Amino acid sequence: NPSTNDAGAATAAGVLAGLRGLLRVTDGDERLGGRHYVIQGLGAVGGALAKALVAAGAEVSAFDPDEAARAEALRAGARILSGSQVLTTPCDVFMPCALGGVIDADAAARAPWGAVCGCANNQLSGPEVGEVLHARGIPWAPDVVQHRSTVALIKPGQ
Repeated sequence: NPSTNDAGAATAAGVLAGLRGLLRVTDGDERLGGRHYVIQGLGAVGGALAKALVAAGAEVSAFDPDEAARAEALRAGARILSGSQVLTTPCDVFMPCALGGVIDADAAARAPWGAVCGCANNQLSGPEVGEVLHARGIPWAPDVVQHRSTVALIKPGQ
């Protein structure tokens, strides 16, 4: 029934499945707990991800410009970051769940993340950014899998 469908929760479930797949490939362990995630964007999907990850035993740091979204994530157990901290906070997985193009070549070159997996469309500002992440050994689970994007899941040397 479309009137009872929670698209945010359904999308978050899909992102969590993709995240488990990424972790299985990169670490051989798909457990969500015991890791640190930074979520950019706490809307319907990002907020659901924050709650699910905290419930799984993960540390979650997050940012959203909306005060109510930040307050809800804080109540769920997330640590709230400032907008300037979201791309510079070290974590196991950075999760872009807001605007597209947030990861540009400069951000990728300085990224303190172990991997990238989120729900934002067009997370990278251009295809060259994927090459920067790959060269640095930062796996990226793309929002849309295309022929060239699948190489992002393979760690260098594999």
